[in-house]
Amino acid sequence: MNLLMGVQMQAMSEAIVFAERAGLARDTFISLVAPSGYSSPVVRFKSGVMRRAFERADFKLALMRKDLGLVLAEALRLGTSVPAVAASHQMLTSAVNAGLGDADCAAVIVEMERTAGSIVHTVP
Repeated sequence: MNLLMGVQMQAMSEAIVFAERAGLARDTFISLVAPSGYSSPVVRFKSGVMRRAFERADFKLALMRKDLGLVLAEALRLGTSVPAVAASHQMLTSAVNAGLGDADCAAVIVEMERTAGSIVHTVP
């Protein structure tokens, strides 16, 4: 379950940063995607957090990183590849190293902004 959530948060973060770079406002993009068929229940739920509502963590970023690390270890044991999980885990690791571990897992967008060279918004 958290494999899907972790990868979706990474994908949504990338899409938001890409849309902003292309000139589309974050709220506009989220308003278009969240209720659409391109969304999922997780994306709809977390879209509010990704609008910068990081007041409380529903699921801490550090815990998401831990869970995806467990998936990577199990995938290795099973001899299977999970490249999207590996990419998400790498971004979550960078986010934890940047001090975002106690923030909501959707705060991975802050690290995505930093790595993309965008204006970085802070998490309280």
